[in-house]
Amino acid sequence: MIHINLRGTFPEREIRLDEIADIEFLQLETHDDFLFRGSPRVITSEKIIFANFITSDVIVFSRDGSPISRFNRQGGGPEEFPQFRGFAFDEATNEIFIGSVDRIMVYSLAGEFIRRLPLPERTSLRTSYDSESLLLYNRNIFYPSVKSRAVLFTIVSKKDGSIVSTINMPPVEQIVDLSVPVRIPGTDNFTSIGYHPYNRFNDGFLLNIHASDTVFLHRNGKMMPFLVRTPSLRSTTPILLRSYLEAANFQLFTIERFNIQRLEPTIFLMRDKRTGSIYRQRITFDDFRGQNVGIHSGLVKCSGIGLISLDLVALQDANDEGLLSGRLQEIVENSYEFGNNVFMLLHFK
Repeated sequence: MIHINLRGTFPEREIRLDEIADIEFLQLETHDDFLFRGSPRVITSEKIIFANFITSDVIVFSRDGSPISRFNRQGGGPEEFPQFRGFAFDEATNEIFIGSVDRIMVYSLAGEFIRRLPLPERTSLRTSYDSESLLLYNRNIFYPSVKSRAVLFTIVSKKDGSIVSTINMPPVEQIVDLSVPVRIPGTDNFTSIGYHPYNRFNDGFLLNIHASDTVFLHRNGKMMPFLVRTPSLRSTTPILLRSYLEAANFQLFTIERFNIQRLEPTIFLMRDKRTGSIYRQRITFDDFRGQNVGIHSGLVKCSGIGLISLDLVALQDANDEGLLSGRLQEIVENSYEFGNNVFMLLHFK
């Protein structure tokens, strides 16, 4: 098991991005009928898929950036969904799964209706679990009740929605309630501390249960301890470990210090697997001099590819200042003035 002590301060260490990942730059073609906002939810060896939870639009591009299809099936009909609440993609069958209030709707890449699956009460679609099933999470996970948190995740069949198995939470002595309001810096507004209850790891899932000081690895139907963090979440100054990713010789993760008075900035850390030493991330890449990136598991899309979106206007300004080089400079100099942002794809080593 990995033991990580999150107390104290950490020195900064600079590494180059190409030490932990092979870098690929991509800019999608600009078409009036295929405009999009934000970053894609799925990147595979053949497809790039955008899914907008606000507008309910799904936009599909080929891996080289050419448009393939666009559809929107929100509505009240038998082959539609009332609200867009979850998304998953099956790379083998090219089926798109959209979770809604009480159902999971399955469509082709062109938006053709295929089938409807039942959605168990108080669950939400998260991702594809394996070739045969989907991973759902129990929304009660966010409320401070041992009983309601007993079942963390439900695994259901992609074919008919039947329950395959559930993932239960190990017993804990005390629940840590993160639903308390915290102030957003510079405003009079409040929010709640969120957390990421899972992330894909190799051929399984890491379950980051904030009620426990242990991060568990769920693989092949079994749950085993993977990482222990200190200080305890039940201490007077708990620290939240929010994500976890391994690349080359490093373990990369983010933390937040629990403070009910204000929302503390996210801290990006990395641990050298060879020495056990922990550092603040300072990760640079050669094509953009002076630019730093923060690496965490939330960047990882389908097929394990990481993604960072680079604003085109900022890139054009940086190029005018002589800060760009290589492939990134080439893309920016050949871009339309109001073209799409540039995606930096990371193939982690």
